[in-house]
Amino acid sequence: MTISEDLNKPYFNIIDLGDLHDQEKSLDNKEGYNNFYAIYFIHEGELTFSTTSYKISAEYSTLLFIPSNIEHQITIKKKSKGSLIYFNSVFYNSIKHKLLLEDYLVFHQEKLATVIRLSEKDYTETKGIINLLKLEAANDISTNTATAHQLLSYFLSKSKEKFIAINKREEKKEATSVYPIFNEFKEIIESNFSTDRNIASYANKLNIHPNCLNEISKLSSGQTASEVIHHRIISETKKLILSTDKSFKEISYKLGFDDPAYFSRYFKKHTGLTLSQYQNETRDMSK
Repeated sequence: MTISEDLNKPYFNIIDLGDLHDQEKSLDNKEGYNNFYAIYFIHEGELTFSTTSYKISAEYSTLLFIPSNIEHQITIKKKSKGSLIYFNSVFYNSIKHKLLLEDYLVFHQEKLATVIRLSEKDYTETKGIINLLKLEAANDISTNTATAHQLLSYFLSKSKEKFIAINKREEKKEATSVYPIFNEFKEIIESNFSTDRNIASYANKLNIHPNCLNEISKLSSGQTASEVIHHRIISETKKLILSTDKSFKEISYKLGFDDPAYFSRYFKKHTGLTLSQYQNETRDMSK
């Protein structure tokens, strides 16, 4: 099955996995699916998402989210049952939404596929929403209906809630962050915090939306991305005050602040102390 629709036009559709194959079947970029945002809902059987360096399987009672423009292959095992929802950004953006597609997180987890395993209750609810989407997709004007947009937005919002809840549970089990992208963010901070405090700049380096970076940061550390950067700068400031003879002006320049007076206000805002107060208090404690 080949998708040849004009990508500059809004497009939304939902089909049964059984319609994609009569036997075990592989879908790759030649068939056009990589040009769309895709959501697989598996009822029975199993399918596998793979790239040149990554592979993950999804089976019964699972949702698989794939961002657009990722070169990948989907292998569907024989007799698998489920649904494939696919749409382009033109369709999503044809009606004003409160959230960008990137804000839902499920499409931008490390820029690869995201898997959500559903509870029995979530499975039943998801199946109901997808049945409603199927009815909309059956209409000739489905690409223009507000109902299709509302259902899709609701479905993505509920999926985001599930994604966040699952990862919060995982955080309690693991001492380290469940988001490799957050660890990468911290590594980039180490190399850039003295010259760059702009969230958009860090998000660009990570190839994600700033809102997505903030969500991942809050889930991983309990702090916004800005707070993580500020914390690193303040930590380095304290270290330099305690371990060097540099003046406050020299420290401000070293940390990328052109205005020492602003640097002093910045430090007080984040610590409640002036630079001199912090220096004096730490000296008193060391006596």
